[in-house]
Amino acid sequence: MKRIFLALCAAVLAAGGGTGPLAGTASAAQKPTVSVTVNGSKITADDVAGRLWWNNAERTIQDLIDEALILQEGRRLGVKPSPEETEARLKAIAGSHGGEKQMEQALKGIGYSRGDLRDLIERQITLRDTAIKAAGITVGDEQAKTFYDANRDSLARPESVTLRQFFAGSRPEAEEVLRLLNTGADFATLVMLKASDENLKRAGGSLGQINRGVLLPELETEVFALTPGKYTGVIPTGSGFSIFKSEDYRPRAVPEFGTVKEELKALILNQAVAQATRDLTARLRQSAKIDVKR
Repeated sequence: MKRIFLALCAAVLAAGGGTGPLAGTASAAQKPTVSVTVNGSKITADDVAGRLWWNNAERTIQDLIDEALILQEGRRLGVKPSPEETEARLKAIAGSHGGEKQMEQALKGIGYSRGDLRDLIERQITLRDTAIKAAGITVGDEQAKTFYDANRDSLARPESVTLRQFFAGSRPEAEEVLRLLNTGADFATLVMLKASDENLKRAGGSLGQINRGVLLPELETEVFALTPGKYTGVIPTGSGFSIFKSEDYRPRAVPEFGTVKEELKALILNQAVAQATRDLTARLRQSAKIDVKR
């Protein structure tokens, strides 16, 4: 299904509200109050809602029909969501939102409960497991190894460098910092004290890990040539001048099969489920009695 579980949960728990996937549960307090006046003519929240309805209704209706068909097939096949997986997903979502209490507060703020979220999770698990059972999908180590061998290049970890940057608005300021670095001053400390960019100041100049191919070619050549712990000279960048320091370097490398095996099995399973879901809904629609009243 296109409305993947994680995306739905993100919508349910997004800070600041918004519409979620469980129709009819939002409280009146969440009703939008959009009102725009154009040369005396008003555009109201109802106008916006009506346009959104017509723009999205057909796709949503078709998605819900597909869901209903698959859930019916799941009941016929005896598919039931695993309580253990359901609880594990609930705990994972709670963990990403600071705990159960914070998650329930976020849900309550947009008119949902923990029970609503549990129902959503169970529905998504049932949709997935029905497609798996109907198509007889199994994914083992052998399939993962075949995929690994065929995609080694795309699985490779890119060459990267971990950088810090000092930035100043003028060359003399940057050259003064370079002089201090040459006397042994700490790079991060100098950034926090003397950089012109406030974001760099707060981070001590840290840019994190930068993959090859991201930077401008001339700058990339400079920074990838650095030994970790070394820094460049003064380089014109944008509206000022910078100095870059290499903190770490990682060469391009293909991960060992054992370290990515489970991730690859999950990827293969997801691809197979997506195709099986399309095939299943197409088959079920052929014999379904669907009546859409307009």
